[in-house]
Amino acid sequence: MKVAPVLAAACVLVASSVARAEPLPPTGPTRHGAMEDAMRRYFRGELRESASFLGVGAGTAFIGGALATQGEFGVGAASAIFPVSAIEIGAAIVLLARTDGQLADLVALHRKSPAEYRAEELPRMRRVKLWFDVYMGVEIGLIALGGASIAFGVVDHRDGFVGAGVGLASQAGAMLTFDLFASARADSYTEHIERLTPEIRPVVGPTGVGVEGRF
Repeated sequence: MKVAPVLAAACVLVASSVARAEPLPPTGPTRHGAMEDAMRRYFRGELRESASFLGVGAGTAFIGGALATQGEFGVGAASAIFPVSAIEIGAAIVLLARTDGQLADLVALHRKSPAEYRAEELPRMRRVKLWFDVYMGVEIGLIALGGASIAFGVVDHRDGFVGAGVGLASQAGAMLTFDLFASARADSYTEHIERLTPEIRPVVGPTGVGVEGRF
């Protein structure tokens, strides 16, 4: 099966699904603005990164295909490049297809009930941050494994191991770079959610003096 037609078809499917995504609600009142701006920055950044992820995955898959015909080094490099390229392309397609709809749903939930939005989104983002730590730990481990494979290949004169190490370390390094930026965006977004707390105000009503909480 040829790689280029499959990648082209995937890009068309993603583009069509994104085009069908429901439009975002219009900008809300001032009291909603800061939180919604933080949401948009986070999810728009996720979209941009996903598009880059797709490009890197497709480009490295092409490079892997070209290297696979270039002796032991190329075969070794391709064997490491292809699996990671598949992960990059798959993750990018999922994120590109779902992100606009997810953002629209969260904006609507926040306008309906900031408290409900916080109760739902804060635990999710804390899990996201935890998984970023896991991903980055794995990626650092893969870079180290790639370096060990290169060293072994050089010492033992095995070009296949050198190629596999170069392919693995380069792909894991690219993923680590993406995840460092994504993790920083997640930290900023999570801090905004954590600051979304009710403001307690005194209220004088028909039944007397009381307090109310407003977000």
